Amino acid sequence: MAFDGYHLHGTVVDFHERTLTPSGGIDRMKTYQSVTAWIIEEGEIAGISVGGSVLLTICQASRNLDADLVERLILVEEEAAPDVVRWMVDVFHGRLGGPLAEIARGVNVELGFYQVPIQHSLGKLGCDLNVPGRIDVSASGRPISSDHPAAIQRFWTADWIGEAEELAVAVPEHRMAWSGRGSRVLRGEFTFTT
Repeated sequence: MAFDGYHLHGTVVDFHERTLTPSGGIDRMKTYQSVTAWIIEEGEIAGISVGGSVLLTICQASRNLDADLVERLILVEEEAAPDVVRWMVDVFHGRLGGPLAEIARGVNVELGFYQVPIQHSLGKLGCDLNVPGRIDVSASGRPISSDHPAAIQRFWTADWIGEAEELAVAVPEHRMAWSGRGSRVLRGEFTFTT
């Protein structure tokens, strides 16, 4: 099959937390942890329909004066057909170019992917994501206008901001395990096309 590009459109929900560790007046380490849901409402990759698919990325990063470490694990819904999984993983790993390749460039350790049951619900004032035994996140928030400082993200536009009421990640085989409340949550719309 000849590759003829991709077009993906949908909703993104990004739960993220950043911390700085000061040392002698200098921020020597910055950590970043996130769970991002990509809910693809309509889309096609190389002629394969991927509309209705859901993909999660779990990222953790640490930075110090010497090096950056950015690790990412991809979770694809278990109902996805093998050809859909293949193309989704390829496009989110950046192998097919375009805007998703720019996002993938920031990751220096890809931890692979799992097919898992993914449950999600999006409401006007809240959202929930669940992967049994792995991820449990929920948030409440409010719509924001296009002139809000958080509205313009690098690759998508946020129209909702909130705070995590619960955020629990448990993927110990990849040293990804954290939990807490209060993480920032942004929700918005994306369109990626090559």
